[in-house]
Amino acid sequence: MAGKKFTTVKKQVCEGAELGREPVVIPPYVLVEMYFKPDGKGKPYVGRGFAKCCPRDIWNEVRGIDIARGRAEVDIARQLCAK
Repeated sequence: MAGKKFTTVKKQVCEGAELGREPVVIPPYVLVEMYFKPDGKGKPYVGRGFAKCCPRDIWNEVRGIDIARGRAEVDIARQLCAK
């Protein structure tokens, strides 16, 4: 049951989360910060995501941002499920 709740919350976060500021990109690293207000008001939940390109892979900034963004969304969803 907990997995189903997490999946539902994650979908809500994916639809409503906003990028906090420009992603920090220092190849091969990417850091993303996102904000989410569950009901559109009050103090936002903050999620952070980090991605690092493997040395044997080709650097792709867009892919790194997408991976970091997904991890930030999971961070927010975990906070919401824990409360």
